Amino acid sequence: MGIMIFNIGDRPGQGVCERLFLRRGFHISKLWQTKIMQAADTDISALVEIEQNSPHQFEFFMDLAGDQSVSARTAQAYMKSGGRVSHALSVYSCQLHKPIQVKKLFEILKDGFNEISSSLDLSFDNDSVASEKMAFLVYLASFLKENKSNPCEPPFGCLNFRNLVAEFMKSYYNIPLTSDNVAVFPSRVVAIEISLRLFSPALAIVDEHLTRHLPKQWLTSSAIEGREDCNHGKDTVIVIAAPRQSDLLIELIRKLKPQVVVTGMAKFEVYSDLEVGFAISEDETVYKALSQTIELLEGHTSVISQQYYGCLFHELLAFQIDNRQCTARETTCRSDTSEDDRIF
Repeated sequence: MGIMIFNIGDRPGQGVCERLFLRRGFHISKLWQTKIMQAADTDISALVEIEQNSPHQFEFFMDLAGDQSVSARTAQAYMKSGGRVSHALSVYSCQLHKPIQVKKLFEILKDGFNEISSSLDLSFDNDSVASEKMAFLVYLASFLKENKSNPCEPPFGCLNFRNLVAEFMKSYYNIPLTSDNVAVFPSRVVAIEISLRLFSPALAIVDEHLTRHLPKQWLTSSAIEGREDCNHGKDTVIVIAAPRQSDLLIELIRKLKPQVVVTGMAKFEVYSDLEVGFAISEDETVYKALSQTIELLEGHTSVISQQYYGCLFHELLAFQIDNRQCTARETTCRSDTSEDDRIF
């Protein structure tokens, strides 16, 4: 849990030395660096051979001046011609970025660590997403270690994930939902297209970033303009791309009076390749129609994607537990007061 200090010789290269720690989940800070003269009789031919057989380049410096590094081959040639070369010596402070999660992960992987050590990379380009990625990685490793076969879940979503979505809506927005109100899709675009095909509104306004993969024949305004050459069929939905600016969207709705409006949210930045969409309906007929359409046209949504977003919902629900318990206690206390004194 504490801070470790390392003295590192930088002949392999500063980037390589730093990656040694970053790949194991450490946050590093360089405290100090100097250059040390390489002994004139040092044989670096082995390093030259490594450079010839790999894309890697070692880092040496000509004398003690300058910050431009040279390869082992250049350093060897310079030394043989009477020149002096040096290499860097750095002092790093290293601290585990997420010590609890990293410790759990290594405990889970300890039996087969030798097989996966070369591919295990716990570094993150963006520290703001590290916590969510690490939490999911620990959960996924634990799930795979148990070696349980995945239960046969319905095409319209894993029961546990749908329960978490319903509980989230109930806890955060006071909407009384159950898993039977939530249908899961592979992505938002799929959810939008299936819903529009199913209900066939005459006109839909959809966020411009969500229209890119919709059928091209939907993205036309000819039917609205009343042109004679319009080939608007019974199964064609007219979709208008909506601007992100809210006042412009409101004006567009006011003028065009669409039957459906689909707004967008900021693109998720943690795992762009793990996407899940879901539709919520309190109407049993609508829910059954969506569920049957998913089963016929799409099949199952990725279980890994549902598990990832399920972890996020689980953390959000855990974050609110104390608040909800407090609210429940307050409601119980108020039940003893008169009707006029209750706060809802």
